[in-house]
Formats: sequence, structure tokens, C-alpha cells
Amino acid sequence: MQRRPDINMARTFLDTCRVLDAGVRAARATLYAQGIRLEDHSNRSGWGPSDDPYYLWAIKLERRSSDQNEVNRVDVIWLRYREPVEVDITSDLEIEIRVERFYTGREAHFQRTETKQLPLEVILQQSVPTVIRDCLTQARHMQRDAEAGRHV
Repeated sequence: MQRRPDINMARTFLDTCRVLDAGVRAARATLYAQGIRLEDHSNRSGWGPSDDPYYLWAIKLERRSSDQNEVNRVDVIWLRYREPVEVDITSDLEIEIRVERFYTGREAHFQRTETKQLPLEVILQQSVPTVIRDCLTQARHMQRDAEAGRHV
């Protein structure tokens, strides 16, 4: 395993973050209008729990809703990008979509999580707002499956 020089990792990571952050900013007003909260869980300093550099861009999108029967719905979408430490390793954007349905004060009676990896080049071609929109659509389909009783 050949490590990349720390300065190269930092530069590449910060350049990538600028593009990803701009995409999130472009989608922010629409997301807030849809009742979706955004939280930044990134580690931009590069300091990690070990001696290895740890650069992470992570955004959490969360939408909560409930109906008159106190059935709560939660959609959580994580978008994560880790800068690779090794030479010749490419990094993808990791997408995790989790939906839950539960009655207030009880455990979830439906929970489903799907994860996928998208090459960073695809994200940069499609645009971050498009990727977020696709994730929200997928979460909506997962919630519909729960409502229809299809616990896949």
C-alpha cells in the first residue's frame, strides 16, 4: 500500500468539497421548503482517530412526518465522500437511504436501508441537486412500499 502525500490528499479533498458544497447550497432552499433538515457531519481537518489522515465529507438529510394515527415516517439520506489515502484508489460517493415507520413511543414496525456507491465523476456530471432529488424519490418509493405492506 502506497500512501498519497498528505498535502495532495488535502488539496484534492478540499477541491472536491467545494464542488459538493456548491451543489448542496444550490439545493438547500428547495430542501428546506420540503421540510428536509440538513446536517453537515464532515471532517475537513483530516485528523482522525488514528495516525492515518481521515478526510470525510458527509451530509445528512432528514425528513420527518406523521399522520393523525401517530404513524411517524422518517427518511434519512446520508451522502458521504472519503478521500482515499492510497495511491491509485478512486473514491465514490456513498449514498445511504433509510426509511422508517413507527408509532410514537414504539420501535419501528418498518425499517429499510439501501446503500449504493456512485463514482464521483457521475456525481459531478449529474450535479449534486439531481442526485439528492433521485435519493428523495427513492425514499418516497420505499415509504410507499411500506404503506402497501411490501416489506422487501
